[in-house]
Amino acid sequence: MSEQSWIAFWQTVLLLGLGSYLVLAIVIVPFGARDIYRLFKNLDARDPEEGDQ
Repeated sequence: MSEQSWIAFWQTVLLLGLGSYLVLAIVIVPFGARDIYRLFKNLDARDPEEGDQ
């Protein structure tokens, strides 16, 4: 393979990797924040006399 082919290959790998990371970050961060919000909401709504069951 020529040097130009290797450059094109690694550029493609880099762009696919960065694109995958961006998509995952856009999807995971909001859903993770939503889950944490629900967790604290459920903890606040818990009956204090119920104990740690």
